[in-house]
Amino acid sequence: MFRELKIWLRLRLEEFNFRIREIVRRRIRKLVEIALTDLDLMAALRDIGSSVAFERAHLQDATDFKGRHQLYQHVLSQTGKGAMHFFLNLEYTREIRSIAWPI
Repeated sequence: MFRELKIWLRLRLEEFNFRIREIVRRRIRKLVEIALTDLDLMAALRDIGSSVAFERAHLQDATDFKGRHQLYQHVLSQTGKGAMHFFLNLEYTREIRSIAWPI
């Protein structure tokens, strides 16, 4: 009788230890997963921060355009001969001018 009780207790203890190891293993795996995800997120945020730092350092004096029409107007004014000579096709130029400078 004592021998059977001893075997039964060993089996229960082994099962208990297995469950505890399973719970601890699951928690450690989840902790590592969270840490790796946070590292990925930090790398992504560092990229965002570095682009902002680049913009502050190198593009601070760049011209700010509120819309495409201002950008097109500025680019076409830099061509030298004006917007009418920039394109070869006159009809195409009129379409672009109507998009860039709506009246």
